[in-house]
Amino acid sequence: MGLTWLLLTYAAGLGCAPCLEFTRPLATLPWLAALLWFACRRRRGASLLLFLFFWSLGVAFFHLAISPPRDPGHIRSFAGNQPLTVEGTVVAVADRAFGRTLIDLETRRAGTNGILAPVRGRIRLYLEEEAAGVHPGEAIRFRSRLRTPRTFGTPGEFDYPRQLARQGIFVVTSLKKAREIVPLGGALGHRSFTSIEGWRRQLARGIDNQLPPPSAALVKALIIGEKGDVTPQQ
Repeated sequence: MGLTWLLLTYAAGLGCAPCLEFTRPLATLPWLAALLWFACRRRRGASLLLFLFFWSLGVAFFHLAISPPRDPGHIRSFAGNQPLTVEGTVVAVADRAFGRTLIDLETRRAGTNGILAPVRGRIRLYLEEEAAGVHPGEAIRFRSRLRTPRTFGTPGEFDYPRQLARQGIFVVTSLKKAREIVPLGGALGHRSFTSIEGWRRQLARGIDNQLPPPSAALVKALIIGEKGDVTPQQ
């Protein structure tokens, strides 16, 4: 039995995980498979138990990665009805339909009444207009109410909170005006990642300048994955 087959089995578990509900029996399956393999490792067919272990391990690790963090220092613990001041570094900016903007932020500090505590974790900020002055790598500050993403409860609807969790985002917020975002000056960390995001945003603007809106939307979707301007008809 080669390591390649075990890794492929683990990858298969990761691939199957989004389709499976992470129940208690499924959570204990890796431990059970490991114990049974250890007890029967010298018997014929024991390799099947080892495959089961790696498959279930992939499923378990996937669901653990998208589970909401319980760390009190994570920005998720600050979500609630009270508006908070948040500081952090912009890691991604994307234009969306109808002149709106999506901003992903790596948080640094958060609090209220002028008292800010160190925090960690990402926020997705929905801005209802363009944010021409906001670029990846810049430190910013804003004040808003933080909330955890939720579904509407409609049967068969897209699980947007799970998609955000795969990106390490467990908190969202929104602002109406770009002037509510205060720039703090120099860039902070994530330089390799934010340089790519900055190039990506520059390319999107170049496409907008060179092509008419219907064509620009399709080209941006195909080249850099920005689908906000693609119409339902397209």
